[in-house]
Amino acid sequence: MEGNKNAPRMGGATSPGLANAQTTTLFRVLNFELFAKADPRVMGLGIFAMLGIGGSLGYQLYQDRQANNKVKEALAQASEETVVEIPKHLRRNGWN
Repeated sequence: MEGNKNAPRMGGATSPGLANAQTTTLFRVLNFELFAKADPRVMGLGIFAMLGIGGSLGYQLYQDRQANNKVKEALAQASEETVVEIPKHLRRNGWN
């Protein structure tokens, strides 16, 4: 057993998991995150980017709601000012 270099060693010399498993190159390319070590700088940039995107979407939603409120207020004010009475002989149904 001492001569076999591919045999797993005990005592923490090799890390357990997929890093030591025999896999194809295609599997390693398609599942890169299983074999790459975590990089805190890249993770930090990713978190910063996700927070920026979320903040931007939240701000756009806030601006859209503010604009909709202004439009609704303007329509309500305009409808209060102009009341059009349809003469009875021009009404086609009971809903007018």
